Amino acid sequence: MKYDANETTPLTTAARSPDGLTSSCEAEEAPTPIFAALSPEPTISVEEKARLFDQQRREADELSVALLALENIDGDEMAEEEVLRASLSLEPGVFVPSRNHRGNNRLSSSSLNSLLPKSQNSRLNFLFESMSVGLDQTDMDDQGSRRRGRGRGIIFSDAEVASMNKLVVMGVLSAIVVVAIVGVIGFGEITAIAFPNVQPVGEYKITEMHEGNAFFDFYNVYEGKDSAGSNGFQLYANINYAKSIGIVKVADASAELGIRMAAVRDVGDDADDENTAETTAMEGMANHAGRKLQGDGADVKGQKDVTEDSINNNGSDNGGTDETISMITIDGDTDPKEEFVYLGTAPTTDGPRDSIRLEGKTRWSRGLFIIDVRHMPAGCGTWPAFWLTDENNWPVNGEIDIVEGVNYQSEAKTALHTTKVCSMESVTEEDMTGGWDTAVGIPDAKTGIPDMTMRYAKDCFVYNKHQWVNQGCVAMDKQEGAIGIPLNQKGGGVYVLEWDPINRHIRSWVFTPHQEMPENLSEALRQAGMKDLDEDDKIRPNPDLWPKPYGYFKIGEGTDCPSKHFKNMRLVINTAFCGSVSGNRYFMDCPKQFQEYPTCNQYVQSNPKELAEAYWKIKGVYVYQRAWVPEDTETD
Repeated sequence: MKYDANETTPLTTAARSPDGLTSSCEAEEAPTPIFAALSPEPTISVEEKARLFDQQRREADELSVALLALENIDGDEMAEEEVLRASLSLEPGVFVPSRNHRGNNRLSSSSLNSLLPKSQNSRLNFLFESMSVGLDQTDMDDQGSRRRGRGRGIIFSDAEVASMNKLVVMGVLSAIVVVAIVGVIGFGEITAIAFPNVQPVGEYKITEMHEGNAFFDFYNVYEGKDSAGSNGFQLYANINYAKSIGIVKVADASAELGIRMAAVRDVGDDADDENTAETTAMEGMANHAGRKLQGDGADVKGQKDVTEDSINNNGSDNGGTDETISMITIDGDTDPKEEFVYLGTAPTTDGPRDSIRLEGKTRWSRGLFIIDVRHMPAGCGTWPAFWLTDENNWPVNGEIDIVEGVNYQSEAKTALHTTKVCSMESVTEEDMTGGWDTAVGIPDAKTGIPDMTMRYAKDCFVYNKHQWVNQGCVAMDKQEGAIGIPLNQKGGGVYVLEWDPINRHIRSWVFTPHQEMPENLSEALRQAGMKDLDEDDKIRPNPDLWPKPYGYFKIGEGTDCPSKHFKNMRLVINTAFCGSVSGNRYFMDCPKQFQEYPTCNQYVQSNPKELAEAYWKIKGVYVYQRAWVPEDTETD
């Protein structure tokens, strides 16, 4: 039989012995409830009460530490219960079931110690040994009427021990009630005075600026294969190796040729000399500048001139018809000593290309994220991205794709990926200048028959049955040429994403060429790195002064997408190839290459010249956060 500490009715139980067997145990008498009246009341001095209170408090703390430690250490699954039972043996008559202690009403220190798991941590072993002594702290004399606290030099009667337990429990409960009342009243008043109701709704202030040689201080470099979900045809290199093969550099514009040469170098047994790679790289630079290579000594300095030309789209023809793109290169104001971050790729003998993946060190749950790009990876098989994610809790904490290029696509997109219950059906045409991606031809889950109903991709749930797997909700810029090859021909652009859960939206913009930036944003970026200008005097970016965004997503209270879908994410910059996105679209986006190479991986492994364009040239990444101000404060 087993008795509850606060009940007199016996409860039948089967106690597990240390070897895993069970045994029935009975006790003849029920213990005295801990709050039962004692008669006569023993006399205890104030000093003894204080000493006993401190003693019991220490032992309670030790018991808590031991129990917490037991949760994290593999051992006897009954150890935690045995420790709790042993701690109650201070109460006379409480029987602690154990096969090795039949007929006794307590555990000796050696027996309790045997029940505790052995840890490789010497500090925990010492703790368990101390607990076995501290919990089984008494020995009975021949008459069983007195108990001695080991190492404490104090002798107590059974009635005194019971009284002490009563005092300690009542004292602890009283203290908890008092602290709770004082905490609620006092802390509330202090908070109201010292911490008014503030919200991150003030002006944007720069939090991180990733430029030049300090750029990589804000990132960890991932090394290894791509994730199974993305399945890209690349190997991400560590930073030292990437620098050694020339695919990562921080330098002025003169380094661009070297990045292109690394991208097209021959790796086979019949490799040509470096002149071949240099010629190919110069061809790419000439095309980037809007000029055809003329002879062996093409002048590529013309890329800084303002030119308008019509060039071939590097094999991105649709059904064999060449497409031409009107191009304007405006880069004449660039400081020749201005530093850029180059993130390139290179072929390997094994097939997958060497690439780079940067993962931000800071986690974000709101902010204004800006990237100034002068060139981005483009061409058949490429899949570059600048995005936010919490990869260890995906898609629970969401994903936001700020810049994502796929093959020859030329429209900028912003995509959100979440778990269930995040829809953008309430977003109207008045909220944004862009439109929505579509989903059509989705196979029926049961029959496999494609559903040819065209739907807009407005559900951010990654497994929505009426959209492509992991399509998410995707806003598209209606302006062509805001990404990929056309973007590069214009000298790049600036992408901005505002993630503002307090104001209940996520908004996205792209400005290309750079002259399209609103003055407020242009001046804010220009002044961001000025060390001789006081922070309070710098222009702050204010999206409300800018043109309407091309992408708009409603999140937060009162919307169809709770803001909790997006949190604890970090920035990622990477260049992938083929995989689950550009690889799956290869036959549609690259029909000319598809005729010669049946798969995207085979095409990339052939080391085509157009992959000289597969590199990032970044002026900087800028992260702003709104200031915390009282909720009713108005900002300009």
